[in-house]
Parts: sequence; structure tokens; C-alpha cells
Amino acid sequence: MPPLILLACAAALYLGSREGFDAVIPEVPEESLPAILFHGHCMERSDQIYQNEIAIHRKTEKIVGYGRFRDDIHGKGLTRITTERLEREEQCKQS
Repeated sequence: MPPLILLACAAALYLGSREGFDAVIPEVPEESLPAILFHGHCMERSDQIYQNEIAIHRKTEKIVGYGRFRDDIHGKGLTRITTERLEREEQCKQS
């Protein structure tokens, strides 16, 4: 069965590339490249912020001894961290 799947994939790639690689790899206009690079950088920054906030959240959970979904005297809760990440990523998509 696996050789048949490999053969089917090879045939699909061959038929798609008969007219060049345009059928397999989508062409990106040059004027949109800076936007794509900014989007990638923005998403990486959002992920870094999220990872830092989650690390702080987990350390605090170990100290406090319970899971925190809402904000409290110890800092941000998981709900707020996730909401802020989604808002940052939405802003990245709009930029």
C-alpha cells in the first residue's frame, strides 16, 4: 500500500510540474514580500511574548499550588494570556 501512495504522489507532482513549478508552488508577488516578512516577524514576537507569559504563569502556579484561569493578586490568568495572544495575532494579520 505505501508504494502505491508514493507512486500516486510522484505522478501528481510530475503532472503538476509539466508546465513548470507554478502549478506546485504558488507565486508570491514581489510587492507583498515585505508584508509577509513583517507578518512572520510579528507572529514570532507574539509567540515569544506568549511563551514568556506562560513561563511566568507556570512558575506562579507551582508557588501558589493551584491553576489560575482568571487574573488574581499573583498576576495574569490563563484566560487573559490567551486572549491577548489572539488579539496580537489578529493585529498581525490586519497589518
